[in-house]
Amino acid sequence: MQLVQSSHAAFEAGRMDNTGVKEPYIAVCETATEATLLEAATMLEKHGIPHVVFTEEDLGGQATAICTLPLEAEQRARLANWKTWKKD
Repeated sequence: MQLVQSSHAAFEAGRMDNTGVKEPYIAVCETATEATLLEAATMLEKHGIPHVVFTEEDLGGQATAICTLPLEAEQRARLANWKTWKKD
């Protein structure tokens, strides 16, 4: 997927956010497939981590990115083992 998809998801999450967080942080992670992206969304849901899944209409409604809303320290700790995106 294209990195720009994360921006779309962040925009959607920002529209939903009412936490009042003044300094949000961004970390970009990647998955190999849409299936693994949806597995990540399932894990977030299981742990009660608020998030949005962005789907791209130009790709037939394919899920292309996820963005969490601002997280508390305990929620961030659940994501500590996720690998962040690095340009090859």
